[in-house]
Amino acid sequence: MAGEGALFIGDHRNGLEYFLLLAALGQAGRKDIKILGKPYALSVRLTEALDLHHEGYILPVIPRTLVSNRWEIFNRDIGMRLFNLNKLSTRDEAKAINATAITNAASLLATGYAIGIFPTGKVNSATKSVWYRGVGEIIKLLPEEAREKVVIIPFQFGHFTQLRLVGTLWLYSKGVELKPRTISLNLGRHITVADFLTSETAGSTDPQLITERLRIRYVQDFHSDH
Repeated sequence: MAGEGALFIGDHRNGLEYFLLLAALGQAGRKDIKILGKPYALSVRLTEALDLHHEGYILPVIPRTLVSNRWEIFNRDIGMRLFNLNKLSTRDEAKAINATAITNAASLLATGYAIGIFPTGKVNSATKSVWYRGVGEIIKLLPEEAREKVVIIPFQFGHFTQLRLVGTLWLYSKGVELKPRTISLNLGRHITVADFLTSETAGSTDPQLITERLRIRYVQDFHSDH
């Protein structure tokens, strides 16, 4: 419900989950939403393009693969690097941007926002990939008085393809009537931050431990990779 802090931790295997999460929460009546994401990613650019009221739904995070002063540039983000060559941040700038995003995410959660995060940091299955510790950092920074109110909600969208989804949106924007198609949103076990820390980390707020215990719970909930 709007005004209730919720940390949505999700799978990013199909590439446009940023957009779908915003749409799903919007349909549920929530406009108090922020999602951590790479500012140059297709899903983020699509979200920004459709943000007609300039709500600013994205909290930008910059991975090491996209810093301007990186020597080894031939990585998964080489295309994104070349396309945004004049916009890249330095390593120090990216570090500061990421720290601000994490701090803002924790602060917004404490005030009742819904925050979305994709902990693999790239288009990969969250049940099969390494998680970055940013999600643990957010929980560590969450004020103690907010931990009993903020709920952790794991999620995973059913299978879809980028081409079909983008094509459908483009046709819809041109006024073409289309047969509705449902993309399922599967939710895992909900748990408050306070209960999670008590039951899973024995009260520890070590970001690496928090992240790993969240990953294990996520794999247990979605091991079949719907």
